[in-house]
Amino acid sequence: MQDPKQVIDILGMWGDAVDNIPGIPGVGEKTAKKLIKEFGSMENVLANAENIKGKVGENIKNNKEQALLSKKLATIILDAPVDVSDEDLLKAGKAVVWAAPHWSGSWFLRRPAHPKDC
Repeated sequence: MQDPKQVIDILGMWGDAVDNIPGIPGVGEKTAKKLIKEFGSMENVLANAENIKGKVGENIKNNKEQALLSKKLATIILDAPVDVSDEDLLKAGKAVVWAAPHWSGSWFLRRPAHPKDC
């Protein structure tokens, strides 16, 4: 890999069952890495699908839309709007630091009260 962003291309091609990313049928981790190393990006792989031989090439040609959707699903949005102030984050952090030593039993069964100064 030459660029960390290529991880998105690899995951988009390979897929991820846990995150319901379908990927391209028949393309696993090794094949995805090999193709990204050779072509640089998923878009270049798709553009060169005619030059990729065998069942993998056929699967790429027949699943271009799914591949692009998979890449979109594998992309973490870094500029999502967050409506939380720094002060809110500091208050939440104080509550967690205060609450951690006071937890007894399961967090889901019994939540600690927040300290009054938060």
